Parts: sequence; C-alpha cells; structure tokens
Amino acid sequence: MNSISCIDPPQPYPPRGKAPAPFIRVLPVFLARFGRLRTTGSHTSASLSTQLVTILDYYNLRDRFGYAVTDNASENGACLKIMAQELGFDARQRHVRCMGHVINLMAHKVLFGSDVESFEHELGNVIAEAVELLTWRRKGPIGKLHNLIRYITHSAGRREAFEKLQEAAFESPIDDDGVKRRPKQLIRDNLTRWNSWYDAAERAIELRQSIDEFIDDELADYYQLRARHEARSKGPTARDPPKEPSLLADRLTTEDWEVIVTYMTILKPCKQATMKL
Repeated sequence: MNSISCIDPPQPYPPRGKAPAPFIRVLPVFLARFGRLRTTGSHTSASLSTQLVTILDYYNLRDRFGYAVTDNASENGACLKIMAQELGFDARQRHVRCMGHVINLMAHKVLFGSDVESFEHELGNVIAEAVELLTWRRKGPIGKLHNLIRYITHSAGRREAFEKLQEAAFESPIDDDGVKRRPKQLIRDNLTRWNSWYDAAERAIELRQSIDEFIDDELADYYQLRARHEARSKGPTARDPPKEPSLLADRLTTEDWEVIVTYMTILKPCKQATMKL
C-alpha cells in the first residue's frame, strides 16, 4: 500500500476553486518503521488490514481515514474491503489506484507482451544462472541488454574496466564547462522500479561505444585463453577448457540497438508522465 490520507472529516475532493479540507498523507511503512510498531508476518489481505488498523489506532487516526492509494495487487483491494467493514466506509469510494503503477504496467506490456505476470513468475522460479540468462535472452534485444548490464556491473573489476574504456575515449579530461569528465556506470533495470527500463536503455545508448569495446576485450581474453588451452591440453591430464562468457550470446547487433532506440521512443511519454505525478 502506497499511502493513506487522513482527512478531518473524510469527504470527497472539493469543487474547482474551493480549498480542500486539511489532510495528512500517511505512509504506513514509515509509521511502522520509525514509530514503535513493526509490520510483521505475511502480506496477505487479512494480515495487512490488521496491521494497518493497529497503526491507525496507535496514532489516533481511525476516525480520520480518508483514502488509500495502492497499486493493483489483488491483496490490496481485499485488504481495503476488510478495513471498510471494521472502520465503516465504502471501499470502492476510498480506494485510489496509483497512476504511476498503472503507467509502469503499460510500459511492461510494451516490453514483455500481454502476459507479464507469467514472465515474472518464470523468473521467480529460476534457480540456475544460465537458465535465467536464457529466459531474458528470449525477450529479444531488451533481454540481451539486461544480461549485458548485469554482466558488466557484476563485479568491481568489470565496472573499473568499463570506466577505463570511457576515460580512454575522452577527447579532453575537462568538458566545455570546465568540469572534470567522469565515467558513468550502467543503470540496472528493475521490474518494480518505475522508469528503470527507460533509464537503463538511455544510459546504455549513451555508452554504446564503451559497451561494444568491453565485449570485444572480454571476448579477446576468452579466445586467448582458449587458444592457450588448446595448445597445452594434450594427453590424459588435459584440463577443462575455459568457460565461454555469457555475453557471447548477448552481443547486440546494429538492428538490436535500433530496436532499443525504438523502445526508448515509446517509453519516453511514460517517463514524462510519471515525473509529473
């Protein structure tokens, strides 16, 4: 649940030009974390409603319950219905859908198709890293970009190597404003963080040259190791060959980058809309 508004007295939003009643926007998680109460147990509708009512009672806000802003998870709607029975309000009139979450769902539909929940469920059941990479790879260029970003940002050594490639490409250590240029890191996407896919794609396009050079360097190191292995591995004591880096299957073609740019163009209005909320 995103927030609860506590209004004295609870009433619908006033007509245009009339000042709204005083209200307090309450974040239940904030109250529980920084007050004396703690949220515990599972996130079922019954558990959530019990704990939210407890928090409202603790701060003497039971009679000032206004509206609840939530995402579209089914347990939130069920939670409000249980609270409505105990506090005496109409759950349908007091339940406000989070517009930012709705926009984020739209963005996921664009990226992953109509069955986003099945994809998230599939990822949640993955245990082996190789299977997870393959699951993302099946989503096309945006999935391969996810794998590449994860690979490059996985360790401090790789992040440092990625920054050095950027520094080598700087025409001057100082920008036009007289500020020292600093390398940037890739942004990792997140299924639940708004605009993360747009931000990840935007940064990746900005650093495309360094991404391509990083892949070239990684593959060059791999091919050198494999060549040395093949030259030395003769006889019964031969060692296992070096492991093929996963990014070999995630390398982005020119057409892949064009698809990612198209995704960015489509997602930009979603980014702009959420920033205005």
